[in-house]
Amino acid sequence: MRILRELQARYPHNLHFCQLEAEVLDVYQHDRSASVRASEELLALALDRQVYRADIAEMRARLNLATQFRALQLRDRALEQLEIIINRAPSAPVDVLPRARAMHQAMTRH
Repeated sequence: MRILRELQARYPHNLHFCQLEAEVLDVYQHDRSASVRASEELLALALDRQVYRADIAEMRARLNLATQFRALQLRDRALEQLEIIINRAPSAPVDVLPRARAMHQAMTRH
């Protein structure tokens, strides 16, 4: 984490370091709440166009937020993020739209 944060400080416009922080917090530190905070930060940077390829950063942040909200049993918040992705139908990154559709379908099956 220290190295990732140093890289973020050194290269503040690179979306990958914020994204990696959120993933590390989830996968390796099992801290979903911290992963949410990191993704919210990335989303804010993307919406303010403070990172390179803000469009990609926004979709990555929204997908991770949906993933974390789902795991935290915040269904409505997860669905909100997924529906934003689905409605925008982004072409990049290529994996985001199919993953969002699959997660949305799994969450709305009755």
